[in-house]
Amino acid sequence: MSTFDTIPWRFSSALPKKDYLRSVGQNIILVKKPSVQALIGQPFKTGNFAFLLCTKGSIVGEINMAERTLNGGGLIFIRPEQVVQFTSVSEDFEMHLLVASKEFLSRLDIHITEVLPVKFIGKMQDSPIIKLQRRDVTDVLAIFNLLFRVAINDDNPFLENTILNVMRAFCYESGYYIVRNNPDVLIPEKNSIVEKLIPLIKQHFRQHKDIGYYAEKLNLSPNYLYKLVMTSSGRSVREWIEEYVVTEAKAQLRSTTKSIKEISDDLNFPSQTFFGKYFKRITGTSPKKYREMIDN
Repeated sequence: MSTFDTIPWRFSSALPKKDYLRSVGQNIILVKKPSVQALIGQPFKTGNFAFLLCTKGSIVGEINMAERTLNGGGLIFIRPEQVVQFTSVSEDFEMHLLVASKEFLSRLDIHITEVLPVKFIGKMQDSPIIKLQRRDVTDVLAIFNLLFRVAINDDNPFLENTILNVMRAFCYESGYYIVRNNPDVLIPEKNSIVEKLIPLIKQHFRQHKDIGYYAEKLNLSPNYLYKLVMTSSGRSVREWIEEYVVTEAKAQLRSTTKSIKEISDDLNFPSQTFFGKYFKRITGTSPKKYREMIDN
């Protein structure tokens, strides 16, 4: 199933078709100034990530049944399986849309904590709207336009790698705006359990992938640790562990000549088969296919 098949909207725009729609294989869709009128009052879910860059006007909607409003410029970040419903837009509302498959974004190889402070990751669960200053909107729009321009070169053998690197810039630039516009997220929460957990995971993820180990280290029950971490970061302990395991696996698949079995052994999996299933469950592809994609 393609990315086109898993998104709920039908594209239309006041712009000529050749000027508003681009795609990169089944991985990326870029739309300039799409109309959202047909979506008003129609709840939907998408199996992919969506970034809505709102350049002017206002939009009101519900994300997972909680009402959200964006006035002026900003980003709305929609994750897979979230229930979204737009309820109203202003007459002057304009946005640009980027839809990316989960598999494609997994190839960015970015630790989320490199881009966003832990405290903000938790906030994003409840409020996936990033308010931007006017100059920030201009800068993010420039990156979007670069993606849009590059995407037309479908005969470019380096197209996907080009898009990946521009997407990395997009992520880091957005992280900068978030931190600058929300300085409180840089202030560590006193005794934050996640601030204690992350260094432990970094140190021990190769040997220990179970929540029980980290709960014991922090003198907490597994259930209580799970609740604290979900409340603080919006992510489970397992998700934090998986991020470090899979990022290390990708780094070795990309940057070393080790066999998949050697990487499996290095990460302390009981077998290569178990490692392959673990990697595919999280990334959507096998270690072998991931390495082949990188080599190509």
